[in-house]
Amino acid sequence: MLQPDVRHWAEPPTDEPSSLPHELTGISDKTLMSLLSEYASWESRAAVLQSEAEVKIARTERRMEVTKAVQMAASMKKVTEARADALISVEYTDAANQLLVFEEEKKLNGIMRDAMERYGKVVSRELTRRTTFEPLQRRNDRMNP
Repeated sequence: MLQPDVRHWAEPPTDEPSSLPHELTGISDKTLMSLLSEYASWESRAAVLQSEAEVKIARTERRMEVTKAVQMAASMKKVTEARADALISVEYTDAANQLLVFEEEKKLNGIMRDAMERYGKVVSRELTRRTTFEPLQRRNDRMNP
């Protein structure tokens, strides 16, 4: 099955994501739209990196299983002793250490993804508030001076 190339989604839109301003009401619509776009781009980046980490985790777990099975099959010891030897082998412990790194990547990218999603929602709410309530308020102000 042909898989789409999503690497371009992982390109950072800026060096660092902008922090969420504390006061959104004084910011122009254009700036808010730019922020919303930036947050969406960072969210996409984090999603791709999180997915890549999940794939690395699955591959590493598989490598660990195969390493353990091969070493146990090659051993002439009892099963429990062979399993213990396999679990302390250099190949297995290297893979286990690599697994920790990939799990950390996944977790950190998940945190980034969640934060960018929240920031985007806050900015989107402000834009929605402006487009929904401000025209009504202006009309009411004109009709009721």
